[in-house]
Amino acid sequence: IMRALIFISFLFIHPYLFSQAIKKTTFEEISADNSNRRFDSILIIGAGSTATRIFLDDLVTQLTEKLDTKNVVTMYMYLGKKNEMLNEFLDTFKNTEYKVIMVFQPKEQPSLYTKNRRGINFVQLGDRSFVSPARQNKLNYEGEFRIVLYENNQKKRDFWKASLKVHNNPGKSRSAKKISNWILSNFTKNNYL
Repeated sequence: IMRALIFISFLFIHPYLFSQAIKKTTFEEISADNSNRRFDSILIIGAGSTATRIFLDDLVTQLTEKLDTKNVVTMYMYLGKKNEMLNEFLDTFKNTEYKVIMVFQPKEQPSLYTKNRRGINFVQLGDRSFVSPARQNKLNYEGEFRIVLYENNQKKRDFWKASLKVHNNPGKSRSAKKISNWILSNFTKNNYL
């Protein structure tokens, strides 16, 4: 019976294993000016679709918790659905309470979709076991961001840039934790903290 279960489960799982492309979340530092720029406060701003807002809210929560352990004061603002609002905000923002402004700018329209996956259910009834096919729905978010750190002064000169490609389930914060660790690692490497 056990061999039969393994064989049947292989028949159901095998097509799934080889038909799905594995997409990963990636983070890459593009440029960094590490001329002794230490900061103790940061304003984080973002814009984009509702799906982007859900993702950013989770990511910024993780990032804020980690920055708090480094004694960095943070504030987060979501500016709305239009990317143009980010540039307008940077041009008009006059509050000098924060040394740095961090911008999460979506590069393109993100996608939020449900993906069906094949699987199997093992059902045990008394002393008998049955295998039945099962469908699982998985929610996926895909988006691409340009992340930039700006000096918070009249010039608003950028001094750090990174690229982020996200492929994750927005209901799980594992990706947000991983991304916030990548960002913090780069801040530490460049002596910003």
